Amino acid sequence: MLTDKSMNLVNELSMQAQRKPDATAICLPKGTVSFHQLEELIWRSATFLHQNGVKAGDVVALTFASELALLVTMLATARIGATVFSLPRNSPPFLRAEMAAGAGARILATDCADTEGAGLPRLLVDIDALSKVDAPIDVNVRVDSPQAPWLIITGSGSTGRPKCFSVTHAQFFARISLASESILLSPDDRLASLAHLDFTSPKERCLAALCAGAAVVLFERNQLNPIALCRRYQGEFRGHP
Repeated sequence: MLTDKSMNLVNELSMQAQRKPDATAICLPKGTVSFHQLEELIWRSATFLHQNGVKAGDVVALTFASELALLVTMLATARIGATVFSLPRNSPPFLRAEMAAGAGARILATDCADTEGAGLPRLLVDIDALSKVDAPIDVNVRVDSPQAPWLIITGSGSTGRPKCFSVTHAQFFARISLASESILLSPDDRLASLAHLDFTSPKERCLAALCAGAAVVLFERNQLNPIALCRRYQGEFRGHP
């Protein structure tokens, strides 16, 4: 785990890629992604975002159909010192626009060509294409000690209009450290969340697993069968809601 809490939390994944490049980071229905491959995807996505005008300090709204694409873009956004704001696909258009404005989002990154843009310029992110194109990586886009928050989250709004709260890299790292300790994560574990990565708790668990050298299981949510999922990864799987 990171010892310098002022550092970009995504730097820990770079360290994992150096320590165990061939170990599985992501389990998918049709294969796996190693820590080295994940690192490459994050770098290529960070370079793509930067080339398309996303800079340190920007708030980037994220709406994705693919959770792998969401995870990679989320980490790429953090790598360049920009701020992540998840905008769920199933939210009504007026609420999406209101949430984006409240968070101060400047751009919407998405893999959904038909998604309403919430009043923001839209940037289409094709993770499959980025993984196949031998485009140069710009290592200078990385911000090692970000000044902007890593994440903006929205409150429930139970006492009025939902409020936005910012979470720094250091604060989020403290949260994932607690999550890792509470569920005793080890590099042999496989973690799946029954809640979507749009939400804060799954982000914590996912990053906790990756920073511990464990793997994250991503699956087709419209075909979710928790028992079959557990059986498929029996002996190396821990499912955490």
